[in-house]
Amino acid sequence: MNSESGYQPLLVGLHSHSQIPVLSSDTIEEFLKQRSIELRWWPQLVAWESRLIWLLSWASILVSIFNYMLSFVTLMFTGQLGSLELAGASMAIVGIQGLAYGIMVCLFCFISSQTFT
Repeated sequence: MNSESGYQPLLVGLHSHSQIPVLSSDTIEEFLKQRSIELRWWPQLVAWESRLIWLLSWASILVSIFNYMLSFVTLMFTGQLGSLELAGASMAIVGIQGLAYGIMVCLFCFISSQTFT
């Protein structure tokens, strides 16, 4: 503890909450393990964690939107041909997507069973 002012920074070199986003993940995790956090640090820590989550998940979100839009546009064009064609294309798209998700789930189960045995 600093004997002059009685102020001790939470992290070495951290004198204001504006430096939290530039800290490494290991530094933040070490800080969170040591003691309880004051209420004034929670908004910055939540923003930091949220930024990391968005950095990891933006590609997955974008792929999901494009996948939905591809199905949507395909069904729009197929709907111009007629209702029978629209029904057939709709069933095919649902079947292909269901098959793809089923294969992914099976692969995940197979890989996870091989990893933990």
